[in-house]
Amino acid sequence: MRVQGLPGQSPTQLIAAIQGKAAALGAQAVIVHEKIITEPPTVTYNPSGGEYTTRPGQTIPEVSAVAIRFTGEGAP
Repeated sequence: MRVQGLPGQSPTQLIAAIQGKAAALGAQAVIVHEKIITEPPTVTYNPSGGEYTTRPGQTIPEVSAVAIRFTGEGAP
């Protein structure tokens, strides 16, 4: 499973969403990998106004996970 958040969003929210999806699949455990994508600031020229617009850099959280469901004799 993989979830990419919005700029500035907390990775904790994404992990909670993944846990909910895993539980719906019947998983008893989740192995989570968190990654933060950093986008640099950008400068854009506006030809109609003759001005430059600066957009600040952003951090975008990305969480991937493996859902584990135990089966068989040793299952909880």
